[in-house]
Amino acid sequence: MRTLIDASLTELTKTTTLPNMRLSNLITAVDLHACGEPGRVITGGILDVPGASMYEKMRYFEAHHDDIRLRMLREPRGYPAANCNIIFPPTHPDADAGFIILEQTEYVPMSGTNTICVVTALLETGTQGALADPATAVEEILRHDPALHMFTRWAYEPVEVLGHRFQRGDQVALLLAAANRDPAVWDDAASFDPCRAPKPHVSFGA
Repeated sequence: MRTLIDASLTELTKTTTLPNMRLSNLITAVDLHACGEPGRVITGGILDVPGASMYEKMRYFEAHHDDIRLRMLREPRGYPAANCNIIFPPTHPDADAGFIILEQTEYVPMSGTNTICVVTALLETGTQGALADPATAVEEILRHDPALHMFTRWAYEPVEVLGHRFQRGDQVALLLAAANRDPAVWDDAASFDPCRAPKPHVSFGA
């Protein structure tokens, strides 16, 4: 579902006059959700910021433009469960786009559901073009950065796994991202490839 948040395209300072209405500091955004998590994606109206990496851009934005986060996530445009993402030009030569994540109380360096929302917005709005089949791209997003990163299980009986001994009742933490990057299953497993042929992954558990 697409929602026009304010109206506009590329410049924060541009002013557009409509009948009986004057709009300035305009931002366009698309509202999406992934796994039930809302993720707003800003597609226009924000200029690029300094930074040699997305992390540096995130920190610069936090220090100098935090009013945008408040504007997009607080009433009347936002609500307590909302997240927001801003698309920026990539800082890595192999990337097609970059983005930073804005949440209600902080800026976070990664999020599986927000990544799904950003890629969906890029593909569905034509902002990035048809880089891959959307279903294929989503499977790769889930593999590379699952929404749930770790869960726990209990040993039902004594067992040894890769040199580690577990006794009955021991609680074991399992990292889905590690299982999804097994080089025995995926070629160049650490790389993100939205055109990768889908294979079964364990993003929702085994």
